[in-house]
Amino acid sequence: MDVIEEIAATAAGTERPALIWGNTDRATVAAEALWVFARRTGLDGKGEEAYTAVQDLIASLMHLCEQEGITDENVTFASLVSSAEMHYQAELDEC
Repeated sequence: MDVIEEIAATAAGTERPALIWGNTDRATVAAEALWVFARRTGLDGKGEEAYTAVQDLIASLMHLCEQEGITDENVTFASLVSSAEMHYQAELDEC
């Protein structure tokens, strides 16, 4: 989690909302969100793996989406992930 903390720290003092000029900016904003989640859930300690925080954040997002009606039997979380994958691939092609 040390690297995530370092990346998230680069967002401190930057403009709000963040200006997204490319994939590094996207990754920085994501690191900032992941770091806040990791700190709130105790996953920010030494020896914690970033993938554990990512998995837990995704699971928590699944709960949020279900509870708030963002997902249901017609719009699944997997479909959101699939759409996100398409956006990710398109953003890779921008480089």
